[in-house]
Amino acid sequence: MHQIGEPDRDGWEKFVRRIADMKYRINITSSNSKMLSNEIASTLGGRFVIMNVYPYSFSEYLIANNMTKNYLDVISTKDRADVQNQYNEYVTYGAFPELVEIKNKRTFLNSIYQTVYLGDIITRNKITNDFAIRLILKKISESVTKPLSYNRLTNILKSRGMSIGKQTVINYVNYMTNSYLLFTLQNYAAKLVEKETSPKYYFMDTGLLGLMLLDCKSAQLENLVAIELMRRYGTENVYFFENNVEIDFYVPLDNLAIQVSMQVLDNIDTRERETRAFVKLNNFIPNAKCILITNSEEAVIDCDGINIEVIPIWKWLLDN
Repeated sequence: MHQIGEPDRDGWEKFVRRIADMKYRINITSSNSKMLSNEIASTLGGRFVIMNVYPYSFSEYLIANNMTKNYLDVISTKDRADVQNQYNEYVTYGAFPELVEIKNKRTFLNSIYQTVYLGDIITRNKITNDFAIRLILKKISESVTKPLSYNRLTNILKSRGMSIGKQTVINYVNYMTNSYLLFTLQNYAAKLVEKETSPKYYFMDTGLLGLMLLDCKSAQLENLVAIELMRRYGTENVYFFENNVEIDFYVPLDNLAIQVSMQVLDNIDTRERETRAFVKLNNFIPNAKCILITNSEEAVIDCDGINIEVIPIWKWLLDN
């Protein structure tokens, strides 16, 4: 097996293809500022498998912070408080490995954002209207948890006096997803065109979302669930469901429906809204496994014969 680091010399791909044809296994590592996955595809012509490396999972984050107990077992009050505190840091500042050792986490996050924003989006794609990019990112961050169409984004820009066509907006958004700043999920119940044009957007790391908004605890919670589902199933196997009923996430492979809410047990209106959504979903997708992920609450609820597991986010993250 051969290991190749940042491929920054002209002609490296010819060498790699030649070695691959000799039946050697080669690992190529690169930051997306050097080469994006679609560029690797065209360069190596099918002789490769891409493996994305994500920020820490919660279990990896705990291990990095020297917390190695099995927290899914019966734990003490102190253990529960410790893991909850670690989770609060995890969701607030995100999961980039370097952050474990850095005290000024927000400054470090901002440097990562600037690298992606300026390098992988603005400079790489030779964008001159960076204000439009900033506005699109701001609107996407404000709309995490809700579908957002290209038409809506285009109209927002026009309302700010920018004459930018929808195709340009589509290109800009593609630059953001290609740089791994954002990823999208589609509506399982929608027709093909709507699937492609009105997705939900999520940030690849909850810390980066926190840079964009002042009060985003609820958005970060749902964004974190989206990241974990992507990690477990891949984005092509995770959807939201919207068809006379709104379900935050649906995974067809496991017939799994997930709602996300900070708190439900002590809020009658929220509990009714979230649980009734599962009952309505049963009319479209019978016998789905229903999970309601919360910030810290835990229970089992029966709603019109639908069994709903209420589970705290930290426990769900560890129960993989």
